[in-house]
Amino acid sequence: MNQQSEEEFLNKIREIVKEEISKVDFRKINYERCINNMTEILENYKNLKQFVDQVENVKFSKAEIDVAKEKELERIMEEVFSTKEIYLESLYKKHLQTKLFLNFLDNTFKEYITVTENSMKPKSELKIAILTEVYIEGKEMKQFLYEHKLGYGRTFYYARTELFEELAVRVFGIYALKL
Repeated sequence: MNQQSEEEFLNKIREIVKEEISKVDFRKINYERCINNMTEILENYKNLKQFVDQVENVKFSKAEIDVAKEKELERIMEEVFSTKEIYLESLYKKHLQTKLFLNFLDNTFKEYITVTENSMKPKSELKIAILTEVYIEGKEMKQFLYEHKLGYGRTFYYARTELFEELAVRVFGIYALKL
């Protein structure tokens, strides 16, 4: 290929790429990602709570704490911050991040429940029950459907989808809006 035909080919490829990129609706991608993330968060909420409780219930002896402090001092003195991080410190960081996130979620859920109770919108009670019983308490879905006499669960799935959308906005902000 000569120089001119290569440039024409590259220009044509650039035009095709620009055209294809313009067709992609990034708002829809962000919305779907937020809804999927909210689903994962709710489905793993109880496990995250158990993780935080488990780490908080671990008691370390004075000797273990002293050894960890000594290793930390060695690490600081060597100025190697990423390669010699001790396991307990790493676990503690994960615990703190998870605990902060769960505190945020707990506050978000409380506020959502308060606002939803006062809204008097259709399915408000059902959405609150789904959040508290299925996701916070960890009740099995079949048991929930039976106790609330929801049969095949169409109403449940519709209310759950609304719950995901409403909570996603509270957790992820504008990125969770379906624009």
